[in-house]
Amino acid sequence: MLMAKSCHDIDYLQFLMQKDVRAVSSFGSLYHFRPENKPPGATDRCLDCPVEASCVYSAKKMYLDGPSHVAVNPVEIEHCDGSRSRTVPSSGAWYAGQRSATVGHSTWPLTVLHEQPTVANITHELEIGRFGRCVYAGDNDVVDNQVVNFQFVDGATASFSMVAFTEAMCVRTTRVFGTHGELTGNGSTIRQFDFLTRKITEITPASGPSTSRLSGHGGADFFMIANFVQGVRTNDASVLLTGADESLASHLMVFAAEEARLTDSVVHMASS
Repeated sequence: MLMAKSCHDIDYLQFLMQKDVRAVSSFGSLYHFRPENKPPGATDRCLDCPVEASCVYSAKKMYLDGPSHVAVNPVEIEHCDGSRSRTVPSSGAWYAGQRSATVGHSTWPLTVLHEQPTVANITHELEIGRFGRCVYAGDNDVVDNQVVNFQFVDGATASFSMVAFTEAMCVRTTRVFGTHGELTGNGSTIRQFDFLTRKITEITPASGPSTSRLSGHGGADFFMIANFVQGVRTNDASVLLTGADESLASHLMVFAAEEARLTDSVVHMASS
């Protein structure tokens, strides 16, 4: 899971710390989506399941049904493909029908199921394909919750938590606890609290052009490529903010975290 969906979170953490990791511990498991937790009366496919209407994790709700409407105050979230909207995550995001074939959506995530995501094609894929299988009856072995603790060579620590069971799906929250202040980020704004002045400052970073095909990951895709092009254009590697070395470091952190989780141990990466 960390490598497939959260390696860029670990990469971001490594970028913030700018130092080597000494030790890693991690815990996590496939806690809920197991055969023994399958709802009573449920079948192995969502489209012919008699309890589909009451199932939170119905593929039909995600890919075919239109969005539900609940009178709840909206919040700003970043969807898994990088786009943003102010919505009620539990009723307005892609996994609750906002991007279903029924409402005419024709891009991600429907294109993962079929390159021409019409209602007929998506229905057919849910009838025969793996995306229409009951989440409790599949052969999934990916964790649905995981925590990772890092200790760096100077004694600083950091923690990362991933959980599938939240209203704010695909929303990332960052908190940095410093000796002179605290930073809190939600993917769109950064809140700074100064311990001395007790002053709160809110910062809204640029998010890149919304029309760009590189608008994913909160605009980070655009800025990463723009930075690379700048380095090539000027023939100056010093302007690059990230590269192969940084990617290798975050990959090694992920590998160590998974080793720690699987072996129920603390993995040491570097000497203090």
